[in-house]
This record gives sequence, C-alpha cells and structure tokens, in this order.
Amino acid sequence: MQSKTSAFDVMVYKPNDLMDVFIAGEIKKSSKEIDDLLRYIQKFNVMNDLHENIPESLKNAHRKWMGLRQCRAPLFWTLGPDCDSRLFKVSYSHEGDVMMDQVEDDMLYYKKLGPVTNLFDR
Repeated sequence: MQSKTSAFDVMVYKPNDLMDVFIAGEIKKSSKEIDDLLRYIQKFNVMNDLHENIPESLKNAHRKWMGLRQCRAPLFWTLGPDCDSRLFKVSYSHEGDVMMDQVEDDMLYYKKLGPVTNLFDR
C-alpha cells in the first residue's frame, strides 16, 4: 500500500506485524532519478538538521529521508525501468542519520517458518 503521508509509493508489512513497516519502497521513472534520490538522502545526513528551508527540487527526497527516519523500515527498495531494482538494508543512528547498504534482492522474499495450517480444517 502507499503511505498515508505519501512519503513512499510502497509500504510492506510482515503478516504478523501490521504496525511496523518492513519495506519502504519508491518507484522512479529513470535510473537517474534513483541515483539522485539516493545521493540526496545521504546529503541530508551530512546537513545534520531537519531542513526547514529546503529547495523545491529536493523536497521529494527530503520527504523520503524523513519518512525513513520516522518509520525506521529495515529495508528500502527502489524500482525503475529496465529491471532497475535496488534494495538497501537500512540502519539508523541515534542522531537520526539514515545509513543504507545495498543488498541482494533475495532479501525481499518472505520465508514463512513453521507448518502450513489450513484455517478451514478445524
């Protein structure tokens, strides 16, 4: 689903935890837009404040940075054309920085643990 604040295009939750965002996702029209978004997210960490007077051209990236800080999703996924899929494991500092390390897309696969149960077999 899309986030209520429009910070992200996609919000994914685990079936057993519908309160905490597991994957925050963003869809872009081009790989350049993804590159810019990732660069700006890191730039906001360096600027080290809440950025009240940010330029209009950076507001979308700032909303993503703030959204990650608020929801604290452990994964951030960007999607673009031509199968441009980039997945990042996200960590957060006490100071509010958002640190991202690119990981393999196989971390997107949900692995259900335990036996499969049929709700109708009661």
